[in-house]
Amino acid sequence: MKTPNRKHLALFTSGILSLLSPTAGAATVLIDFGRGAGHSLGDNSTSGGVDTYNNIQQNPNVDGVTTGNVALVDTSGSGAGWSINVTEDGNGFGGSSGAGADVATFPAAVSGFETTALEDTIFANGSSASMTVTLTGLDVSKTYDLLFYGSRDNGQNVNAQTWSLTQGTGGANVVHQSENNQTVVVDWDGLSTNGSGVIAFTISGSNNGALALNFGQIIEVPEPSTTALLGLGGLALILRRRK
Repeated sequence: MKTPNRKHLALFTSGILSLLSPTAGAATVLIDFGRGAGHSLGDNSTSGGVDTYNNIQQNPNVDGVTTGNVALVDTSGSGAGWSINVTEDGNGFGGSSGAGADVATFPAAVSGFETTALEDTIFANGSSASMTVTLTGLDVSKTYDLLFYGSRDNGQNVNAQTWSLTQGTGGANVVHQSENNQTVVVDWDGLSTNGSGVIAFTISGSNNGALALNFGQIIEVPEPSTTALLGLGGLALILRRRK
């Protein structure tokens, strides 16, 4: 039996790294929170150029407003099997922001996404304002990478907002100012569900002002055991061909 040469080993190593990549074979969902496609008020829908964005809106601007359970599609346009619900839980009011709150400069971590998905928001206003985002229908055997971003450009509505994971495990709290946030994103990798296919987080504020939720990306990570088995299968195939 011949020993695999460096070229074969290099090809094998490259293949294994691809298989073990957290996003290999993963379902990806993109979410535009705010006024919807083209920034016009309307029903929750999907839009986007190269990718498909789920447009999630809150109307009217009243206390306790909720989006309801909205079915999500992935970037291929297929149903992901997941749903999202956003509830404004504070003692003020919430909804989809007006154009005066739109931001124009974004953190580097999200700058590659479409501008119209980043600049408008869902918001919660008033003292002790909060929003709860609940994802349902997730696979309990998988983990999920979440990338979320919030910012608004109303100087009178400055608020330190805290993002806290409330259902599921694996994410540490993130705190930043809601006004014109140009640097901070919520980047939680490897989250597990609560055992019933649910991941939820709350955005809360400690003083009078407005919270903001602009954009979200959810990636389902394949089971590590599956990718490891695929890698071992590839090694066996290479060795067999070299006999």
